[in-house]
Amino acid sequence: MISGINTHNIVFLGQTGFGKSSLINILFGSHFNTDPLVSCTKELYSVTTIQKSKEGERLVTVYDTPGIGEFSNNSIYQSYYNLAAALADHIVLVVTLDRTDSTSQDLLASLKSFLKSNSVKFTIALNRIDSNGVKNETNYNSWDVENNTPSNECLRKIEKRLVTIKENYEDADFLPFEIIPVSAIRNYGIKELRERILK
Repeated sequence: MISGINTHNIVFLGQTGFGKSSLINILFGSHFNTDPLVSCTKELYSVTTIQKSKEGERLVTVYDTPGIGEFSNNSIYQSYYNLAAALADHIVLVVTLDRTDSTSQDLLASLKSFLKSNSVKFTIALNRIDSNGVKNETNYNSWDVENNTPSNECLRKIEKRLVTIKENYEDADFLPFEIIPVSAIRNYGIKELRERILK
């Protein structure tokens, strides 16, 4: 809240190429640049929208941060991350099915002292669950196109990944957190993610 104005700041963090900008675009109708092969976010970008609810209007500002791990360390972008954490009411960490969490864990640990309060909410968006790019699995099919849902094989992978994510972030001091499997390109899980981060 800023002097009588109802505000809510949402910060998206995640490794380069995990789909932060694409998720923001589909969630909020923004037009951040995206490219599956090249990192597009080199600065701290934001968009502010008016969200209506039973309680009235609220100004929601969404921050798109540069990718974690784009360089050998995060020092080039650390000031952006620090500022975003200091502004955040809600942090959304974007992860994927087939990548490690260590780089993101390290960044979160570095941001604890910048959080404006212990009431900052934390959500993990497990993005790109529809990816077929899993190595050494030539017959793997991730998606049930007819029902627009993950295949049974994909659901098993998601369950395993959820266990790993819970273990990796249980000591991150951002508790409680919720993990929401999503696919921006298939509009799957988007409604649930939106409802969670706008609470």
